[in-house]
Amino acid sequence: MKKLYYSILAAVLLFAGQSNFAQQKDNPWSLEAGVNYVNVYSVGEDAPQGEFFDEFFNINDHWNVGTYFAVTRDFGKWVSLTARGSFNNITKWGENANNERVFVDNLTYYGMDGMVNVKFLADTKIKPYVTLGGGYTWIEEGT
Repeated sequence: MKKLYYSILAAVLLFAGQSNFAQQKDNPWSLEAGVNYVNVYSVGEDAPQGEFFDEFFNINDHWNVGTYFAVTRDFGKWVSLTARGSFNNITKWGENANNERVFVDNLTYYGMDGMVNVKFLADTKIKPYVTLGGGYTWIEEGT
């Protein structure tokens, strides 16, 4: 529970100082940090755990809270590139066949993503955009 409070505090502090890291015409770089949630519990047609989205919102049994950091570089008014790294400590794996919770220890989740962002309505205050990208994630077992 402490981890959730620290994540909320970090998000509040980042939003309070958002203008310090925002992209400007003379500074095309921006930094971002936030909270991510990882759910490794498999559901679906071929999985014995249930139908699609059956256990998706079961936060207590399946979701693991982590952090991510990203850097974005603007290339003109319309296009920007983003690189994001995620880190998470996996402690909840889901349930076994007897519907008992499965807790794991010493599993570390890493994720790396790269994205191209294309903006629409670049001359307005609100700038909607579409992102296309890819990433790689892995779970590393500790000692």
